[in-house]
Amino acid sequence: MSSIIYGTERLKRLTETKEETKKRKYRQANKEAFKAYQRKSQLAKYGLTEELYWKIFTYQGGKCAICRAFPKKRRLAVDHDHATEKVRGLLCFVCNKYRVSGNTLATIQPVIDYLTNPPADKALNEPLT
Repeated sequence: MSSIIYGTERLKRLTETKEETKKRKYRQANKEAFKAYQRKSQLAKYGLTEELYWKIFTYQGGKCAICRAFPKKRRLAVDHDHATEKVRGLLCFVCNKYRVSGNTLATIQPVIDYLTNPPADKALNEPLT
């Protein structure tokens, strides 16, 4: 890897404190331990342990609860209700980010109505193939 650093990364390195430099170097030298620490902290936000995460994962067959796809690069994300903080299940990145994020039954119902009763069918008095 090149030792030349450009753009915002260079600016960050020039302005970081000695403590931040020490932390960055530790994270780089201990990537796996740092990932495990991050994961444990993230699960704790939802009241989960690794054991509970894997229990949900196993129940879902290792697949996203919505699109039923197996995860490719990332672990399945913990989906939760933002109002109650209750964990709902595990989702792939796409479903968590775009299909569920910020949605409620009230906001999803128009999408369901649109897909089950497309307006083009009504306008043309017949389904388009």
